[in-house]
Amino acid sequence: MTSVQRLWRRSREYLSLKAFRCRRCGEVIYPPKRACPYCGSRDLVEITLPRKGRIITYTVINVPIEGFSKPTIIAVAELGGAKVMAQVVEGAEHLVEDAEVEVVLGKVGRTVEGLEYYMPAFRVVSGKDLKEGDTD
Repeated sequence: MTSVQRLWRRSREYLSLKAFRCRRCGEVIYPPKRACPYCGSRDLVEITLPRKGRIITYTVINVPIEGFSKPTIIAVAELGGAKVMAQVVEGAEHLVEDAEVEVVLGKVGRTVEGLEYYMPAFRVVSGKDLKEGDTD
């Protein structure tokens, strides 16, 4: 069992999102695969994605699976040429397309046994301050 303290001490390591860049076509592949899904090349080099990026799109799940908070917000962000999907755990009131996000270690749910688990998640760094009745 991993303690919260251990997670905190190793959070930089856990938040280091690894991807591959294809040397043939230049595409960034995340999550990493053994071959480039764009051109089929196996000539890949490991890279570390930046921790900040921009929201491409997001969705709000009002009936989440057991153990997740309600509502659950899932977003896709562009980080260094890769599209990364994660839960938004902080700053959801400022969430709009093109908002800046940062990857954080977030408590994203509970297992069926009741254990909390942590994964890379998004924190909204800058976006629009949404008020009731605003639409985009």
